[in-house]
Amino acid sequence: MKVLLATVLAASFVAASTPVAAKGGPLSSKYYVKLGPSEYSLKKNQIIAKANTVSTGAAYGLGFWILPVKTVSKWSSILHEGRQNNERGPAALFYPGLTRIHFRMATQRNFNDGCDPNAALALKRWSHVFIQVAKGTAQVYVNGKLDNTCKIGPLLKPNTAQVYSGSPWNLPAAARLRNVRLYKKNLNALAIIKEMNATKTVSRPPLKGKKTQ
Repeated sequence: MKVLLATVLAASFVAASTPVAAKGGPLSSKYYVKLGPSEYSLKKNQIIAKANTVSTGAAYGLGFWILPVKTVSKWSSILHEGRQNNERGPAALFYPGLTRIHFRMATQRNFNDGCDPNAALALKRWSHVFIQVAKGTAQVYVNGKLDNTCKIGPLLKPNTAQVYSGSPWNLPAAARLRNVRLYKKNLNALAIIKEMNATKTVSRPPLKGKKTQ
């Protein structure tokens, strides 16, 4: 296994009474933890971060840009926090033969609780996906728009495992990820849009011998 980046979350996520509102520009880094490098392809068993538990009853958000390159005939892994397949805090996969995401988050009620976007993502095009989980509810945003809201178990199951981008239990999704962020609190709709815009591109160093403007 190749560890791309090991990030330890310093504290458990605490549920906010109200979502974080957007004020001015994008959120400061105190609201999120970056998982993995800025952009990369998915590989089986690829660890992008070591993460502390998402506290039972906590609120959190997970946002990322994804470029599906092609479909895979079986379930294919995008992200997965867990030491085993039924530890999902959360997990994201593509449906077999589709670019529709399957979000799962283990609760005390059911390890396979979750909420999926209704539509498949565009193939060979970057899309922004954001899922946020609060007590008993999960919401999925695609490209800044609320796509689905689901009822889940009221208590999340604690998870202290590493985060994979391409889990050991499934084929890796044929896709690239960009700017994966785990947010410590829920965001309101405007904040999600601002975070989407702020993470759309990757900063790259200028080529040697080339002038920059």
